[in-house]
Amino acid sequence: MLDFIYVTENHIKELRILSIQTFKETFSSQNRTKNMHHYLEEYMGYEKLKIE
Repeated sequence: MLDFIYVTENHIKELRILSIQTFKETFSSQNRTKNMHHYLEEYMGYEKLKIE
């Protein structure tokens, strides 16, 4: 059984690590390193996740 919790600011670091790892595993073979870095900084930065 899964337990769902609300993500708080205390969880952002862990969420970011998991998000980046998952994104890289899924899309790194289809994208250039430069583009990957740009996307991760733009859309998976700490402040961006904090807002979401």
